[in-house]
Amino acid sequence: MMKCTTVMDRIVEADGDEHSSLLQYIRIQIHLFLCPQCAEEVNRYESARELLATEALPEVPDLSDMIMAEVFRDEPEEYLEEQRGFSFRSWIIAGCVILISLVSAFFGLDFQELSANASPSFMLAIGLTIGIIISVYGALFIGTHVKRLSERFRLH
Repeated sequence: MMKCTTVMDRIVEADGDEHSSLLQYIRIQIHLFLCPQCAEEVNRYESARELLATEALPEVPDLSDMIMAEVFRDEPEEYLEEQRGFSFRSWIIAGCVILISLVSAFFGLDFQELSANASPSFMLAIGLTIGIIISVYGALFIGTHVKRLSERFRLH
């Protein structure tokens, strides 16, 4: 009787092909009949060999022609001008709110008394703050509406 390692070596060497001799084939079959461990190992080996013989991934359809047709298509693209930021009306309303709030900020205060009691550096800080707020608003407004303002005032 053949040893288990010899049987497995012969099966792996054959790899599904015909065995070299009829006598060796019979000896392997007798061993597999009498040794359940080797028979189970051969079944696992055959299952794995069949699984590896099949393709693991299905064939992918060739999409290159369809993609190239889309690339070279001669349709003009539509460019939609997206609206960025606030509308023109919203900017005007925001400017009016800023202006009214800056002007009305001193109504509740006795401004003459405040300016007399405060140092000149306080008045300088108020003036700079108001100037910065108006400058930033104007720069942002003009910067975001350059195209519309240049068309309106014909500054091409």
